[in-house]
Amino acid sequence: MDCPRCGAENPDNAEFCSLCMQRLVYPQGGGIATGAGEGLSGARGRPSPAEWRPDVVGPRPRESGIVTEKIKKYRVSMAIYGMLLLALILWLALSFTVWGNPSPGKRASQIVSAVNSRDGEAFASLFAAQERSSAESLYARITDYIGTTGEFRDVRFRVEEKDPYTAHAYVKSGTVVLSGGASREITSEDGLVVSFEKRDGKWVAKVGGTKLIP
Repeated sequence: MDCPRCGAENPDNAEFCSLCMQRLVYPQGGGIATGAGEGLSGARGRPSPAEWRPDVVGPRPRESGIVTEKIKKYRVSMAIYGMLLLALILWLALSFTVWGNPSPGKRASQIVSAVNSRDGEAFASLFAAQERSSAESLYARITDYIGTTGEFRDVRFRVEEKDPYTAHAYVKSGTVVLSGGASREITSEDGLVVSFEKRDGKWVAKVGGTKLIP
């Protein structure tokens, strides 16, 4: 049916014009007739809640400022939680890969630190499990050489990986301070080295090939 006000085409049996919201008048009593020119809800031309019809296109309701602000805060919160979750996933990945499997150079530094702190348990734990007794003997020889108050200072390593499963950390510089106060500079010519092999994806030191006494 064509709207008597604006001429727009409307579906059959539509009660209101989809363009101007005019109530349609059907011939022979086919619809609810009202006076021509009278629109929905008086002069405003918009349907009231009681007159709403699904086939009538009305103006879109505006969101309130409170709802908009809550949606904005929700999106910001979700973005923050997403970044925190991503940071947690990255931390776990590094913990099980890079941090959980120190390089041969880092392992060698841990061995020297264990000697300086006189922690034989930590020293032996850095070697292969089947070499634990040999590692304890190596620790005893090193600590006997430097004495009860001796230590290694500023030791730096040069790492060479022969293959994916074998590596050597050569001492290139540092100082050995003995209990009596005497000290000795360490150079690459002293041939100090810590040998490593990879087992179960982790680097472990080997007693054979390891030398930490000048």
